[in-house]
Amino acid sequence: MRGWTGKRAKGLAGMKTLLAAAGVLVAAILVLYIARRALAQKDGAKTASGAPAALPAPSVEVVQVATKSLPRVSELVGRIESCNTVEIRARVEGFLEKQLFADGDMVQKDQPLFAIESTPYRIALNQAKAELAKAKATLVSARRGVSVLKAKGEYMSAQATRIRAQKDLARVKPLAEANASTKQELDAADANEKASTAMAQALEAAYQQAQINQETDIELAEATVQDAEAAVDAAQLKLSYTDVRSPIDGRIGRAQMRPGALVGKDMASPTLLATISSTEPMWATWSISEQEYLELMNGKATPAQDLNKNIEKVELILADGRTYPQPGRINFVDRAIDAKTGSLAMRGEFANPAGLLREGQFCKVRLTREMKNPSLMIPQRAIQELQGESFVFVVTPEATAVQRKVEVGERIGSEQVVLTGLKVGERVITGGGIKVQPGIKVNPIPARDLAEHQGK
Repeated sequence: MRGWTGKRAKGLAGMKTLLAAAGVLVAAILVLYIARRALAQKDGAKTASGAPAALPAPSVEVVQVATKSLPRVSELVGRIESCNTVEIRARVEGFLEKQLFADGDMVQKDQPLFAIESTPYRIALNQAKAELAKAKATLVSARRGVSVLKAKGEYMSAQATRIRAQKDLARVKPLAEANASTKQELDAADANEKASTAMAQALEAAYQQAQINQETDIELAEATVQDAEAAVDAAQLKLSYTDVRSPIDGRIGRAQMRPGALVGKDMASPTLLATISSTEPMWATWSISEQEYLELMNGKATPAQDLNKNIEKVELILADGRTYPQPGRINFVDRAIDAKTGSLAMRGEFANPAGLLREGQFCKVRLTREMKNPSLMIPQRAIQELQGESFVFVVTPEATAVQRKVEVGERIGSEQVVLTGLKVGERVITGGGIKVQPGIKVNPIPARDLAEHQGK
């Protein structure tokens, strides 16, 4: 029994030794397999001449050079203004009785805004009307000419007496010469004639003076009437100032004075009651440099008021980046360029039907100028700057990247005008430039297809 157990133990030990040897053999075979596979891959990477295989050509984004007519766009910082802002001030002295609007309301023209104490001005108006009535009565009396009529009657009566005296003298004188009448009767007739003549002349002068006086009285009475009418108008005007109304349509601000306050006391500086700003239309003001002005004029001798002919669109960009939906038009260009800043003030007009624009807002004004003649255009990002010169990478028909020197013109948005160095139809690299070196092969992918290619 013990002998069988010993043999069994020896057999198990032998098996363990065999299994360990087998594991070592398997590991050696696996290492050899991996080494041979790596060697095979290395050999496969060699060409028939024994040189290493070329790396895959890098993919680059390209665009074709084309002629375009792009609008020139300028964005300028501006501010919104009301086209009409009116200060409402007290024009007569008195206590403010009523405020007839809510602060910040939209108000209409002729809408009542404030009521100022009116009783003193009503009394003054009634007094002025009474003085006017008196002046008119005096004028009527002067035009009737009672004193003239009286003077005329007295003159006519004296003239009749004079005529009778002249007749008596003419009758008595021949009789006296013929001794048919006494000398006393002749003297009496002569004296009576002279006295009546003098009286008639005096009353004639009085009548003429009465006529002159009547004309003067009428003129004075008419002047008095005119003065009284002016006093009535002035009193009526002052009374109307107690009813303060809006002179325009617009939005009114906060009331500066409240009911109970004494206003209008200092007429040299009338009391400010409120301010109204018109909201339709609204103006935007901005300034442009002298160079921008010349570009806007585009070499044309056009009056400044006609700059709209050189500008395709005038738009507002609001503070949140939105484009204001209503288009604008230039309605003012200043007469001169400011010598201190070298800028020219301009103003545009915009409809404001929804009341979105308010005075004092900051904004950007986008001016889109007329189209230029077609020019060679490429994306600005395709251009590289080196020591003050401009270069681009051009892809040849053989898919080789070649560096090309170019002369560039103005930049329009994200596009760059190319004056020399490129031709229509050539492909320039706009992306992947970090991997590109002159003379290498590239895989050109049009910009519109690049996203699809990267997805694969």
